[in-house]
Amino acid sequence: MVITNSSLDKSNAAKWVLIAGAAILLIAFFIPWVSWDKNSISGADMPLGKFFNVSEKNYGLTNPFPQFNPVFFIVWIIPVLAGVTLLLALLNKKTGFVAILTGMMALGHATIYFLFSGVLHDLGAVTSLQAGIYLAVIGAAGIILASARTRIRKIFWLVIAPIITYAGFYEIQKSLENQKFDGTANTSADYTVNATDLIKEFLANDSAANAKYREKILIVNGNITNLETPNDSTVNVKFADSTGSYAIFTFHEEDLAAAKKLKAGEKVSVKGSCSGGVLSEILGIESITFKRCTLNK
Repeated sequence: MVITNSSLDKSNAAKWVLIAGAAILLIAFFIPWVSWDKNSISGADMPLGKFFNVSEKNYGLTNPFPQFNPVFFIVWIIPVLAGVTLLLALLNKKTGFVAILTGMMALGHATIYFLFSGVLHDLGAVTSLQAGIYLAVIGAAGIILASARTRIRKIFWLVIAPIITYAGFYEIQKSLENQKFDGTANTSADYTVNATDLIKEFLANDSAANAKYREKILIVNGNITNLETPNDSTVNVKFADSTGSYAIFTFHEEDLAAAKKLKAGEKVSVKGSCSGGVLSEILGIESITFKRCTLNK
């Protein structure tokens, strides 16, 4: 077998493309990917919990499957694999499928951000793609192009993750649109609690509280800490405690007018379906979100 200067040059070029792509992806993961009404969201903000916290708080759009919140920690594997790929390439070791998997996961992750931002745009949010997502896509594509051997394989690994992600996103969206719920006002409550006691219960044991309350109808009584109107079609009623942890109720459509008449400090009784609580490891704050909310009369 004869190794020519041309083949050596190509191999060396692929190595440096792989190194550059992995380094770019590793850095890009932690800088802003999208902006939602001046809220900057990085690639790391999904496993950190900020991704759905911001969409729930500002647009009433929560994770449709909150029971899978722990699964989002898997997203951390993207920067981990990017780091492994970078190290292997620098040591002249075979990166194999590790590099391709890194690129695929990053492209799938970027597709979720792109599609979700489109949904928020339809809800009236001012959205834009930021430098981080472009760099992540460039880095991921570079990793795949430098790792896959043939043109067909390069194309396949580039498109398969975005296609699967788009198909899954579309099916979830279609399922939610077709889902029918009984009106919250006409549904019996599973629990009646005080707002501060509810927050305290989640802070004491987040996992147990989620298992108990998630997807249950609750009547929550308390004094309104503050009201938020992120857009013309949404009002958020928030109950908070001294730690900054809070329960937030999002009102839409027929319940919107009544919610707009409320005032901070007012004692109210609110009824809604609990989407679950998420603890921010960085801030130490628990956020408990509710959907399909109405004032309890």
